[in-house]
Amino acid sequence: MHLDTADHPDDRSKVIRDSIHHLISYLEDKASIAARADKRDEEYDTFWLPAASRISGLIVAWNSAVTTLGKDNLKCRATALPCDKPHFPVVCEKAHNPTCNRVHNAPCTRPHSDSPTKSTAPTGPNTTLAPISNAAFSQVAARKNITREHVDIANDIRTKVAVSDEVALRMATEQADRAKTKSTARVTPKDANKTIFIPIGHLPADKFASMPAAGKFADVINARREEFEDQVLIANWCYAEHGDISDDTVECRPNHNFKIPVLMHVTVTRASIQFTFKGAIPAASVSTMQPFMTSFCKGAVQQLLNPIDKATADNLEAHAFHFKSSVVFSNILPTNPDNSPFSTEDFKASLVDSPLWGGVTITSVRFWQPPTSDSGIVFVDFHDDKNNTHTKRIIHGRTRIGADFIPCRITKPATTAKTATQCRKCLRWGHLTGACQAFNSHCNTCAGNHSTEHHTTHGGTAPTKCFNCGGKHAADSTECRFYLKRDDRKWLFDNQPRFNRIKGVWVYYNSRKTGEALSTTAA
Repeated sequence: MHLDTADHPDDRSKVIRDSIHHLISYLEDKASIAARADKRDEEYDTFWLPAASRISGLIVAWNSAVTTLGKDNLKCRATALPCDKPHFPVVCEKAHNPTCNRVHNAPCTRPHSDSPTKSTAPTGPNTTLAPISNAAFSQVAARKNITREHVDIANDIRTKVAVSDEVALRMATEQADRAKTKSTARVTPKDANKTIFIPIGHLPADKFASMPAAGKFADVINARREEFEDQVLIANWCYAEHGDISDDTVECRPNHNFKIPVLMHVTVTRASIQFTFKGAIPAASVSTMQPFMTSFCKGAVQQLLNPIDKATADNLEAHAFHFKSSVVFSNILPTNPDNSPFSTEDFKASLVDSPLWGGVTITSVRFWQPPTSDSGIVFVDFHDDKNNTHTKRIIHGRTRIGADFIPCRITKPATTAKTATQCRKCLRWGHLTGACQAFNSHCNTCAGNHSTEHHTTHGGTAPTKCFNCGGKHAADSTECRFYLKRDDRKWLFDNQPRFNRIKGVWVYYNSRKTGEALSTTAA
């Protein structure tokens, strides 16, 4: 039987195997004859003997391949060209030599490193592995969700940095996760469309302690609700709602069944008072219910807050829930071109007139100048939606301020409490006790170089004295000039007490112009 006449793969294999056996037998006979006759020449040693060894190894590999792979994978092709593509490592090295040096007439079914293959990783989808090894892919895929994008990035990393497959794939997943665009939409809190907020962050801490409980606010709201339902509603509200009432009529039309929503609960925090009602309050763009409810709740809070702090009660603001955003303008000079001082009111007016800020509700404008800088920065807080629509438009444009077009950048919105805090260790204003870097503590009662807890032991009968201004009151007194100026951080920094090392005394802000010290207490 010849190879050309053998059509079946089994017949082809038998022909090749028999031919190799005949060749081996012939070479072995020639070798034995030459050895007995002692006629081994150079040609035999350099060619025939190595050829016999190679063919013998081929027979062993052939038999092993037949046993391991089966006969379906041993199809020979007419061109007899070996597969020169690089392969991934396999378990059985006998059956699959990495160089794939056997011939076959069917396409190579083993995974090549230059062709895409699929893998079913435990936690990752099917993806291209080339040229990442199976071992590295399995180790990383067990902890991360591998995609085709990750493998492409890993391939690029390996061409630039000499790292292992596992490290490259791990770096690729981290890089892809960072580059992935995250949703900027903010989550609306529960019952946000049912709640009216009244900020009270400017209320001093000592007066906040005198605030009534939440139940008291609920009683006032319920009493006002019953009062409004027993009589005619506010006339101007009805005019705004109906629009067709005669000038002399203040009663609602018969079909108008307006009722104030039922109060569910009241929450009192250091930042705000929150009234949550049953049922959603329509937006101001849809109905006049929201403006009416904000005025309704504001009146209830003012009724209870007037005896505590009338100034804060008169300046209360009430609003429905909204997202708060903030931007900052840098390099703002403290004086205008005409040498007049910078005014936040003028800056806010410029923002309102700017087309870029059209439709934006600005809540606050604050200017701050570092003590060691010639220019300052302006923080602008405004209302925004959950998708940051206004913020995205503003930071990608320029705002006209006077004759200049100034860019801005996004920043974290300021907290409700904008006042400076007083350190309980050094008694200075502007930083927390945990962040204090002072070496010595000072007494809140006598301004001595000891903590307030040790005043009786170290201070004895020392008179009451403020550490910050030198007055005859405690350092945390509400009568202190520093307490009254707690909203002006620049003033607090410029006027804090200084220690005169020559005289060994503290010099206070109201005695620096004359150079005299109000204190003779050594540090």
